[in-house]
Amino acid sequence: MGERVLQLETIYDTTPVALCMIDRHGHLVMSNKAMTQLLSHDQHELTQQHLSELMPEFWHLFEEDFALADMGEAIPGREIIWHDRCYDTQSVAVTDASSNVVGLSVTWVDITARRQAEQKLAGANQVLQRHAQPDHLTGLFNRRYMDECLLNEVSRSTEGKSPLSICLVDIDFFKLYNDSQGHLAGDECLKTVARALVASLIRSDDNVSRYGGEEFLVILPDTSKDAAQVVAERLREQVSILRQSRRL
Repeated sequence: MGERVLQLETIYDTTPVALCMIDRHGHLVMSNKAMTQLLSHDQHELTQQHLSELMPEFWHLFEEDFALADMGEAIPGREIIWHDRCYDTQSVAVTDASSNVVGLSVTWVDITARRQAEQKLAGANQVLQRHAQPDHLTGLFNRRYMDECLLNEVSRSTEGKSPLSICLVDIDFFKLYNDSQGHLAGDECLKTVARALVASLIRSDDNVSRYGGEEFLVILPDTSKDAAQVVAERLREQVSILRQSRRL
């Protein structure tokens, strides 16, 4: 029996996961080598050290764990940042023969590398999202962003009971123009029309997106049908002026 206990103590002490036991008064009753490294203390010096002195900013969290354990409720895990390292901690109630909570056994798993990798991935996703938003040709928002924007505006309009209007712009005879003048001229035509549409809008909340091909979608929040018809006519006139000035 004594040999088995010794083996268990050796396993406890040498496991790479930081382990410790706290009594009701917050004293550190037990800790393994990984825990002493985490706290940057000598293992013998940690015995009976109070956690409120070692980690004053976190002691109240373990007091909450004791309160939950006393009520027989599950103790949730939490993440703790300590000396620029991120740890996933989990407290487990330690009880005596009468089922009274006498302490907490706490594991500290270093998840710093995982969190750094997640942050890098999140940053990369943000970059991809920013790159995905503009249409590569016209510089307007693309179809994907337009769909998200439209859903948000529909939701906002429904909740606020405010009007929402949408204009669909389609360049007449664009295929014929593109085939006869060439794709470079067609691309320049799309960019010119896009600039004219953006310049025609007055409010910053109005949104112009490339819907696809030679089509554009204009989202007009807080705009009635009559007001939208005025905007649509202004858009048509601006594109018509381009033709008159032979920019198209």
